[in-house]
Amino acid sequence: MKDLKDIQRIMSHESVFWTGKDDGMVSPEGAAEAVLSDKRFIVLRPLKNTVFLFHALNHVTYQMHVAIVDGPARSRGVRSSIKASRWLFKNTPCRKVISFIAANHKAALAFAYQAGMKYEGTHVKSVLQDGILRNMISVGATYERFIELYGEE
Repeated sequence: MKDLKDIQRIMSHESVFWTGKDDGMVSPEGAAEAVLSDKRFIVLRPLKNTVFLFHALNHVTYQMHVAIVDGPARSRGVRSSIKASRWLFKNTPCRKVISFIAANHKAALAFAYQAGMKYEGTHVKSVLQDGILRNMISVGATYERFIELYGEE
């Protein structure tokens, strides 16, 4: 399965895997396999070194997971994120996209804000990294906010 191997390659890259390796994440190989077999996940691959995973939390709220390998894909990632969110809003009952990001992952937070998400709260000591409990930031964007920022397609 070509997608499985490629997603495993992306998820195991050191610029991606470090964020969840201490926090109970199984191996990148196991995580990719679990994602592809779970019907609650929507997997979008807009760029070569990019994976967007959307996980339905309930009927209208989906959690976005982004894995982008450093390099040219990262600079085009925000546009791809906007396209992926647009697809999600158009093709599913989703009306809100959220994400949880370790507070020390400044690049991921900047990416989320550039892609139209807003700060929604802090979960104190909620993610384990390098043996240290760190804060996790909750960000999100409603369908209305997305349309306000980027317009209808």
